[in-house]
Amino acid sequence: GNTWTSPLRLLAHAPNLTSESIAVEDGNNGRLDINEIADIDLSFSNTGSCFSPDCNAQLTSLDPYVAIITPETGLTSIPVDSSGAAVFSIRVLPTTPPGHEFRFQWTITGEHGYSTFGSFQLPAGLIIEDFETGDFSAFDWTFAGDADWRITQTPAWEGSFSAVSGIISDNQYSSLVLDVTCLQERQVRFSFKVSSEANYDGLEFYIDNTRYGPWQGEINWQEVTFPVAAGDHTLTWKYVKDQGVADGNDCAWVDFIVLPLVGPSGFHCLPGDVNGDDQITILDIIRIVFMVMDQGLEPTDEEVYCGDVNYDGIVDIFDLLEAGDRRTDQ
Repeated sequence: GNTWTSPLRLLAHAPNLTSESIAVEDGNNGRLDINEIADIDLSFSNTGSCFSPDCNAQLTSLDPYVAIITPETGLTSIPVDSSGAAVFSIRVLPTTPPGHEFRFQWTITGEHGYSTFGSFQLPAGLIIEDFETGDFSAFDWTFAGDADWRITQTPAWEGSFSAVSGIISDNQYSSLVLDVTCLQERQVRFSFKVSSEANYDGLEFYIDNTRYGPWQGEINWQEVTFPVAAGDHTLTWKYVKDQGVADGNDCAWVDFIVLPLVGPSGFHCLPGDVNGDDQITILDIIRIVFMVMDQGLEPTDEEVYCGDVNYDGIVDIFDLLEAGDRRTDQ
């Protein structure tokens, strides 16, 4: 007989779930703060060519300063060009260093072998100057130039207050200054607004002697970020005028400064290792028994932290049972 060969082309349709947005739902400021429980809302969009199956979403992290309370949740089918969300609860532990960044990994698996994964980072305990004290008392601010900066309520990038440059004349300047010590390389981030003569008067930002800007003319609120090396530095926000002409409000505003600072390292231990010898033995179990029964010496903060094996904020019988399951000397 005869044989004919012909190519057969089949179009396969599949979902493609990609991370669309990440939101922190903490009932407060929408940021992760130290020693708080919050929901991480991961939004996914389906950019594929067919609906996604019902999936299982998982969130993991190897970071010692975060406890994931609900590491797994369902993600219902998402039609093409639509979005869905998976919500996970986490706890930022009380020993988290301010400004610490968490790295999370997410994994989605579903029917017919579908799987996808990704990662994201979130900072916790950011050290922020937002001038919501209504003055400059939160940090050791100093001023330089011909007029001091002031606190104002109109306008503000966030909250109710911002800082505005002083009232100056031609060939003068007004500077807001802060000395910082960075224990490691970080970033400084802030929002600013300018209303000035275009191309002449405006805002400059300095890290020591390195100038950024100037920003001149009518500029509505925007956010900028600059790297700051480890060590001692002087941060300066400087509004400068040339020899003539005044346009707009003739000033600059600054708000919501995320400072390049981190606190001292927090205490970390193997959960259940209350005596700090990097193992969980009968000695740790006995100490936890005394803590649960409120007997013996008053526990230190470190002992309470390490004895709270399930991260629920108290040391009780459930921690004792879980510590027993984790014993390394059996």
